[in-house]
Amino acid sequence: MKIRTKLMVGMLFVVFAFNNLFADSLIWQDEAINKNTTMTHKQASEYCKNLRLYEVDDWHLPSMDEFDEVYTRTTTKTSKFGNIKRDVKHHHKFKYLNANGDYWSSDTTWRNFGYWAYFLHIKSYAYFYGDKKLKKNFRCVRNSVF
Repeated sequence: MKIRTKLMVGMLFVVFAFNNLFADSLIWQDEAINKNTTMTHKQASEYCKNLRLYEVDDWHLPSMDEFDEVYTRTTTKTSKFGNIKRDVKHHHKFKYLNANGDYWSSDTTWRNFGYWAYFLHIKSYAYFYGDKKLKKNFRCVRNSVF
């Protein structure tokens, strides 16, 4: 799968293509493991830290803010009652995505003394938190260095 990204250099847009990556201001891993494999928070975090993909090794679990960067937002929705302002979130077209899955975030919560972490529920585009020992989907990310 070829994924394209735009990099703004001055007023010039440059398009890059990668296999198994989605890149914008961040570069996202997009492989079958992201759809078909679940791990605990610790296992997923270690997997990302040890990932070496396309000769780079500075991967990590995404924060909630980083997850938010792969969404587009529509703020106005029209209904029979008129315009309703709200955020509607849509994920980018990852090839490997468990559409009913929960994806670990690097963000943890003070609840239960840090034993819980946030995850993104793809179907509802909402964040929840749960025990880090639960197995969930994951996706690694890194900063773009173009």
